Amino acid sequence: MLTGDNMIEALLLDKDKTELNMLQKLSFNLSAKLSDAEWGWHLFTSETQLRTYLDHNGGADISCLDVTLEHGVSLAERIRRENGSSFIIIVADATVSPVDYLNPKIIAGALLLRPFTPAQAQSTLKASILKLLDSYSDGNSPGFQLNLKTERKVIPYSQIYYFEARDKKVFLNVGNQEYAFYDTIDNLEAVLPSGFLRCHRSFVVAKSKIENIYISKNYMELDNGMQVPLSRSYKALLKELK
Repeated sequence: MLTGDNMIEALLLDKDKTELNMLQKLSFNLSAKLSDAEWGWHLFTSETQLRTYLDHNGGADISCLDVTLEHGVSLAERIRRENGSSFIIIVADATVSPVDYLNPKIIAGALLLRPFTPAQAQSTLKASILKLLDSYSDGNSPGFQLNLKTERKVIPYSQIYYFEARDKKVFLNVGNQEYAFYDTIDNLEAVLPSGFLRCHRSFVVAKSKIENIYISKNYMELDNGMQVPLSRSYKALLKELK
């Protein structure tokens, strides 16, 4: 998870203002939820606006680009040239051949094919932002280090759903598997990145995995359907994520 004073530069280009506003809202909410890094969001409805920005500022860390514009494909290629590690999301429809935008000069990381719903856009944007954050984590903070009996293992933060204290141990859950080790939830709460939060005396959960929060029912649902308890003393913190 990227943290600290790093600025993540992000571009949104979409000729449809309604669609752009929807992508903006989703992107803003997801970036705030998934990372405490500072994000610089730049929105454009025309190629001229984006070209002027690129002339003065260069590329970006992540871009969502409407390639149905006349020169949309060439702008995507330019962004790739100026930042080889940039994560590019393509917005397209049936008027543009996939051959044009699924090419080695762009290397798109994700595709939004019109018509798409807000739920589909959110799913794609979330996966893209997590992938970008993972690329930073690989170089700065690879994940949670486990010292097991037979090996030392590093679990990428993006794979972790929650930590649970039980039977005098802590269990790290990655969805389809868990790892047991000796520690305390209090200690984990203090050392884990800001992408994790305490929700119960026995649980620390990954913010990025939370799908729904049921305050009145005292539990949260994660994106794989698992449920994690929510205690009264932590409800105020969780209300901010709803």
